Amino acid sequence: MGFSRVAPPHPRRVKSLTHHRTLHQREKGCFMSFKDWSADQIAHSIRVFDFFSGCGGTSIGMKAAGMEIVFGLDNDPDAGKTFEAKFPEAAFLERDIQQFPTEDLTPYVEADSDRVLLFSACAPCQPFFPAATRCPTSPR
Repeated sequence: MGFSRVAPPHPRRVKSLTHHRTLHQREKGCFMSFKDWSADQIAHSIRVFDFFSGCGGTSIGMKAAGMEIVFGLDNDPDAGKTFEAKFPEAAFLERDIQQFPTEDLTPYVEADSDRVLLFSACAPCQPFFPAATRCPTSPR
């Protein structure tokens, strides 16, 4: 399953990019209208895929907002154990994202095809932490 951008149709036929997405979603049969939903209902309909998940700090905030954490990916085994303990209902893969083909997400994405999916990819903390300068050989 490839992920590709959809080219908008002729500009005179589209009112806005949002209008274009709406038209495309209707054509593909995946249109969901949130017009009459509360913020809480919208949050509870979102399933989160957390890349660079670490021990799950970002996921904790998303879960507190009512979202469902379904997937975590990180290459740190200790952080992965913590993530799995905090989110036992979520799938976790200990992998390097640079070696992670998008096709490996297919089973997880297809299992949630009727839900809103949020792909979160927060930057790893280490390169931005002042102590990171102590290890100049780190690839991060």
